[in-house]
Amino acid sequence: MTTHRAAAARRVTDQLETRWDYDYVPTHEALVGEYVEDFTFEACDHMYARDERTGFQSVKNVWNEMGLDGEGFWRDSVAHSQTTKAFNSFLFQENLMPRLQRLGLISERIAPRYREIGLLT
Repeated sequence: MTTHRAAAARRVTDQLETRWDYDYVPTHEALVGEYVEDFTFEACDHMYARDERTGFQSVKNVWNEMGLDGEGFWRDSVAHSQTTKAFNSFLFQENLMPRLQRLGLISERIAPRYREIGLLT
């Protein structure tokens, strides 16, 4: 994930946390609502580690600096690591997805995209 995408993902999480803490339920105009839904989906899409192109990829730099094969470790981690699976479950299934649903940011329009990447059943 690029630094820009990681920063955007952090902003979404911070905004969701703020709205959660203050029991804020957004009331958006249709276009603003769709923009926020799309932005939130894109952030989740980039953060959710499901293949070698997605997830928090900055860890590859750490492995490379240690003289290891960062790409190889990343592919293996995404495919087989229980830690990665537990992190995804904690971040998305236990925290973000329930909050997004509660805030009304997963409409019938955007829900199929979440299903496509495996975040909704």
